[in-house]
Amino acid sequence: MSLIGFVVGLENERCFAEAEHSADKCHGLCTARDKEHPGWQPGYVFAQESAFEETPPGEGSFDNLLSGDKQDSALLKLHQRGRKIQVAGAELYNEASSGGKSKEVFILLLEDSPLDAELIERELRRGGIRFVSKRLETESAFSQAIRDSLPDLILADYQLTGFNGLEALAMVRQQCLDVPFILVSGACGEELAIEALTGGAADYILKDRLYRLVPAVRHALEIADRRRTERAARETERRFCALTETLPAIVFVHQDGKFLYLNPATEQILGYSASELLGTSFWDVVHPDHREIVRARGLSRQGGGAVPARYEFPIVTRRGDTRWLDCTATRVEFDGRPAVLGSALDITERLLGEQSLRASEEKTRALVDAIPDFIFRLRGDGTILDFKAPKGAYLSIRVSELLGKTLLELAPGTLAEPTRYYVERTLQTGEVHSFDFQFPLDRQMRSFEARVTVCGENEVMAIVRDVTEQKRLEEEVLEISARERRRIGDDLHDGLGQHLAGIAVKAKILAEDLAAVSSPHKSKAEKLVRLIDNAIQQARSVARGLDPIELEANGLVPALQRLACETEDLFHVACLLRCDRPVLPVSKSIGLHLYRIVQEGISNAVKHGKPGRIEIGLATEPSHLRLRIKDDGRGFRIEAARRGGMGLRIMQYRAHVIGGVLTIQSRPSRGTEVQCLVPMKQHRESASLGTL
Repeated sequence: MSLIGFVVGLENERCFAEAEHSADKCHGLCTARDKEHPGWQPGYVFAQESAFEETPPGEGSFDNLLSGDKQDSALLKLHQRGRKIQVAGAELYNEASSGGKSKEVFILLLEDSPLDAELIERELRRGGIRFVSKRLETESAFSQAIRDSLPDLILADYQLTGFNGLEALAMVRQQCLDVPFILVSGACGEELAIEALTGGAADYILKDRLYRLVPAVRHALEIADRRRTERAARETERRFCALTETLPAIVFVHQDGKFLYLNPATEQILGYSASELLGTSFWDVVHPDHREIVRARGLSRQGGGAVPARYEFPIVTRRGDTRWLDCTATRVEFDGRPAVLGSALDITERLLGEQSLRASEEKTRALVDAIPDFIFRLRGDGTILDFKAPKGAYLSIRVSELLGKTLLELAPGTLAEPTRYYVERTLQTGEVHSFDFQFPLDRQMRSFEARVTVCGENEVMAIVRDVTEQKRLEEEVLEISARERRRIGDDLHDGLGQHLAGIAVKAKILAEDLAAVSSPHKSKAEKLVRLIDNAIQQARSVARGLDPIELEANGLVPALQRLACETEDLFHVACLLRCDRPVLPVSKSIGLHLYRIVQEGISNAVKHGKPGRIEIGLATEPSHLRLRIKDDGRGFRIEAARRGGMGLRIMQYRAHVIGGVLTIQSRPSRGTEVQCLVPMKQHRESASLGTL
């Protein structure tokens, strides 16, 4: 029977007597608890008999019975025929009255009687419990609720629809062990109470003794909080021990200068076991040169002084070695007194590595400073990340102004394309690439050679060397070589060629004389004439190759056309010249080098590739003059040719001399293609000196 039914159903003297007897029991319990909790104050309340007489049996409510101030000041008020019944007041223990404000708790109220639930909630509010509640009636709803959201407290009736409070308690113990569970029942015998308590309930409350509810709730919440705190402390301690025992650094606690805790890494680093150092002064292991400052800082930190949280100092191990530690420490409370918790990492190897690295950097810096080259560190998009100029170099812009800008922004258009090409090519292949270019420096146009290599993720290093003087010497050497070739060609043409021509005339006369006399040697004489004519043609061809007369007289294009025709005649290979019109005129020097590159390319193709067709291309582009020699021969592996191909090196050298870029693409059975790009500015400047 519920408490409301108990109160409202009092209809006769026997019922009032039972109520008085129950109230006396409540008073006895309250008086006993007063000794444990002095803050609880029993209340004495009077109720008029008319309060019951005006309420028909079965129609009254607890709100009618306890109205106004009476409702707010007492849990149960009864008056029988002028007799005073003493009942424990509602203000048994109220934290709110003492000035503290408790947190709001979430309560699951397992109760199938709305009126009883209202009574329980009113009692909790009157006792100063701040809460949010959710009332449930069925097993399924309760099971879903404890799965969805973990409550702070569960209040459950014993008799419920379809199941009971003990079954609910068993569900709670399986799913949410830390949630306190209080059984609030209208009928609960000793056996049921014992079963509930042994099953894990925090308390049991009779509905006719709800004055016990608030203290029981507070006690249960306090116990639950304490358990959670203790569990969290144990977990923190477990994690701390697990962490410190696996760390490669010393973890320590010292108080008043004495070690209280040391982890196992101490022995690995210092050579002393933790038991040997416990109780000793922490500064005993510090190197004598730093002992006093470490001692002063450690004691000052424990006292709350302002000292660095992290610093480095040397220690002396058991073996007498000096090791360096990186120490971090902070002030903590240990057994209620200030202490210091810290860690110390062995950084000896790191410091030795840093010293070695600094020495290496100094050597590298000295070496770099001694290199008479410009050095750029570039990102893949051409952004300048670092730059170093040789000593004494004249620069019209400060180094700081170069950093962060792209090299393509600063370089002229004729330099932008090869720079972009070789940066991308270097990042793709990982190989070292080089190219030549011209750039104005110190008020004059100078020649440079750039070597590009990978130096990091999406980064390249370009080493740029001034080769102006080297190029001048090379050009002089080539000019001397060209003059010598021209002299030999002239000797072949004017000396040997003329001599052979005279012999040919004599041989023809001889053949005619023999024919006139019908000599049997006539055929031999005619054959001799043909051989001499062939020798004359070969001599002229060699002379023309050594000193191409068409190049000097008509320019590069007619000379290449003549070379294509001679290739067909001599080697019986189809050779075609494709040339855009008009082709920008080039200087004698550049034209000669381009001619020699084509000549060498054809010679290599015929000798090694056995092609059926050779194509020579010459085209003028916005920034370059492009020369191309392509064949459909057997091809070759570039790596093998670079190791032993003199012809390829000669072509590369000639392209280098005229400031061009030579590229070779070839694969076995796929033919070969040689391209030479000559900057437009280069041959415009050369053409201004005189064209062929």
